[in-house]
Amino acid sequence: MENLTTTAILQTLFTAMFMGFGVLIPLFHLIKTGNLKGIAFKELFILQGIQGIRLAGILNIILQLPLMYNLYALQQPQANGVNVSIQGGNLENYGWVIFYGPVLYFVLTQLLWIKKLYTHRILLIVIALLILILPSQPVLDLWVSLTHTHYIAANRIGQLGNLAIQLAISVVIFFFITFMLMQLTGKMKKVNAAS
Repeated sequence: MENLTTTAILQTLFTAMFMGFGVLIPLFHLIKTGNLKGIAFKELFILQGIQGIRLAGILNIILQLPLMYNLYALQQPQANGVNVSIQGGNLENYGWVIFYGPVLYFVLTQLLWIKKLYTHRILLIVIALLILILPSQPVLDLWVSLTHTHYIAANRIGQLGNLAIQLAISVVIFFFITFMLMQLTGKMKKVNAAS
């Protein structure tokens, strides 16, 4: 059973938000509607999703800071001259793997502060797809297996079948969190008033 700490649950929630953003934002941009209320909802949803994903990127990297510090501190010589090493001693080779996803999520989501990137339709779709694809576990496994010949991601192959289910759940989570943010900020009232 996985570790169900608050940090692990929040990281899972943030990952679901990132994946949902990567699926829903391109879909919302590709949906054509002539209904003024539908257009207003779509634009508001996209902007609220961007705001939520920026914040999720910041909070996600903040959750990683204690782990980053602990791993750094373990590699430093201790005051009594005793050196602590991670079991297997592969932190030098694989330490970056721990932070690959969170750092990429942070960098990609913070690009959305640049107005030109989130207002340009094609650029926003590209960033959303990059958020979906680049930090994903299959891409990480491919990269590590290409750069380290002794790494085999055989245990991950069986998990690819769950990817569709994970994406579907992520889309639902992202949709409802973004919709909830729209309700809480009172912006949905403006959409309803426009009709």
